[in-house]
Amino acid sequence: MFLKSAEKGRIVQAIYYVMIFCVMFNIFGMYSAFLMAAFVITVFNAMNQSVLVIENFDFLIAAFFGVYILFSWVSSSKNEIEPVAQFMMLYMMGRYMIKTCREDGDGKKRFFLLILLLGAVAISLNATVTVFSSDINSQGRLSDFWTGQLLSQTQLAAWEIMLISFMPFLVVSQDVLSKTQRILLLILVIASVASVFILSSRTGLIVVLLALILSVRMMFKTGNSRMLAVFIAFCLIGFIFFIFDLFGLRTAVLDSNLVKRLIQNEGYQIFKSERFDNYAFVLSNFFSHMLGGYNYRNAIGGEIHNIFLDLYDEAGIVALVLFLIIAVLVARRVYYVCKNKNSALSFRLAIGCWFFINTLQLMVEPVWDYGSRAYLAFFFFSIGALVTVYNDEKREKKPVAS
Repeated sequence: MFLKSAEKGRIVQAIYYVMIFCVMFNIFGMYSAFLMAAFVITVFNAMNQSVLVIENFDFLIAAFFGVYILFSWVSSSKNEIEPVAQFMMLYMMGRYMIKTCREDGDGKKRFFLLILLLGAVAISLNATVTVFSSDINSQGRLSDFWTGQLLSQTQLAAWEIMLISFMPFLVVSQDVLSKTQRILLLILVIASVASVFILSSRTGLIVVLLALILSVRMMFKTGNSRMLAVFIAFCLIGFIFFIFDLFGLRTAVLDSNLVKRLIQNEGYQIFKSERFDNYAFVLSNFFSHMLGGYNYRNAIGGEIHNIFLDLYDEAGIVALVLFLIIAVLVARRVYYVCKNKNSALSFRLAIGCWFFINTLQLMVEPVWDYGSRAYLAFFFFSIGALVTVYNDEKREKKPVAS
């Protein structure tokens, strides 16, 4: 007996959920194997539904990746084929997982939100398990839970931030998640925040504060007095526990790597960082090395910690210009999708916070040529999914010729 279209759609979505979780959680350390399997299944399903269509934005993404590979090899002697292949596969998975969703417009957006959330849960859970199961060595690195590969604190904090960016979404998630799911998500977010303190991430701390501010604002905006009361009660209880050091909370916080870094080592100068000096150095000498080649990195003794400037340093001006065009077009699509009042508030808030907070992260951390590329790869997945939703919304608004 053949399955109905709706039943097939639910089965395919369930398969997609499992695949994204396996890829981003890196189960058994088989990231590449799960990614390849997920990509093949996604493309096969898109071909089966006759929706494997290449559009203008896809050509732009492909052109950028081609230029990135070429100039990284010519200028910096770096072979970036494997990571770029992963970026491209996840971008296409984002495009066609959403495109093959058999539901209507709102159903596709809900699927986009949930699969993005699940991927963020998976990668942050990987980081959390690693943080709580591994000690920080003398070089400030931890052993990955699955593979034993040494990962930097910066990298793991970035993975945690992917989930923390969904904190404001929790305020308006009643129409998407059940009560049990919301409680589980809250627990995972709290665990990610705790990891940020262990990892001594200043960027993570700023993101946590920003996410809290946005969450409280949404409580007031939506008139969610019950959640606001719970939040205030939680803060008061936490304050009491801290003051009286109940369950060792104050000791744990003050002894955390983050607080030690901010207070003992830098005298409360949370914004004091060599990164700003690095930005100023590169910009003041911007036209000195326009073809890439790691000249700026060699001069300052490390990564620049900015997605645009690190790209420029590695692959030069052509790659940077193409990526800037992509960034502007993505920002335009995020704005368009989030301003569409026909979409649910939960969807618009989740997508808006995801791109805003993770873009902030990309502006202050190294992602192109630094450790695992899973973070940036999943960000390209979200771009692919966004492009599909944006294209669908634009088509829906086009007048039908009579």
